[in-house]
Amino acid sequence: MFCFLALDFNLPKIRASDGLPVHKVNTGEDYSTIQEAINVAETLDGHTIAVDSGTYYGQVTINKSISLIAQSGDMLTIDGGGTETVIEVNADNVTINGFNIRNNQAGTAILLDNSLNCSLYNTI
Repeated sequence: MFCFLALDFNLPKIRASDGLPVHKVNTGEDYSTIQEAINVAETLDGHTIAVDSGTYYGQVTINKSISLIAQSGDMLTIDGGGTETVIEVNADNVTINGFNIRNNQAGTAILLDNSLNCSLYNTI
């Protein structure tokens, strides 16, 4: 059973001048994909990654204690393209807020693998 809690963080819209849709709030860096923003060495535990509206394709692996949030309450989609797991979390203290997870192949949309104190908000 899942419990969904509606929160409004009132985060400012962060837009890159070059149009990149994924933003690391702590450093002001922008990326073309969610996974790229997570993977770079500059992304540290406690950082927040904000994502612009739209549909993002592929799997996402979260292996750092980060917050992954949709911009200002926008609901965005991560389309797994038929993969078994769309988002895999391998870290403690991860927050995911504002995502519609779809197109997983009768598997798990979000897998929390040996992860503690993780939170899902406004996520379908």
